[in-house]
Amino acid sequence: METSKGILLTVLDVNKDGVQEVKIEFVTRETDFDLGSGNFSDTIVNSYAVLVSKKNGSTTLNKASVHGDIDQDGDIDMEDEQLLFDLANTVIKFKASSGN
Repeated sequence: METSKGILLTVLDVNKDGVQEVKIEFVTRETDFDLGSGNFSDTIVNSYAVLVSKKNGSTTLNKASVHGDIDQDGDIDMEDEQLLFDLANTVIKFKASSGN
């Protein structure tokens, strides 16, 4: 059994106001590649999502829908929020590719 953690970043316009938000999903999964006959199992054991958006009049993403101990230092504080804001403001700079 292999345990892995990942982050899925999605840029979207949740409320259709022309302003992009970023959904950050944290996922922990367990995968077992040894079930025989080429079969495997892949199970999400823990996940949660945060929506990062702009406060009215802001030029950067600076509002988080939920709060958690992102840096795992034992407390929930502004450093945790800032990590979410930094990640969201970085990903929003990437331009989506059509694959062509």
